[in-house]
Amino acid sequence: MAARAALDQYRQNIFPAYQTAINDDLQRFNAGFRLEAVASVNIASAPPLTTTPSSTTYSSP
Repeated sequence: MAARAALDQYRQNIFPAYQTAINDDLQRFNAGFRLEAVASVNIASAPPLTTTPSSTTYSSP
């Protein structure tokens, strides 16, 4: 669990830093918008993404 705690601590520090850096660049480029709430999501605990096969078929001319 020490690795998990270290990862959580890293996320808490790095995402606000990224947000600040990105907002500095956005301001420099006069983007007209800012990021307000950059946060991490632990996808390991999220349900898996599912896809369905496409029913599209291709035929040659």
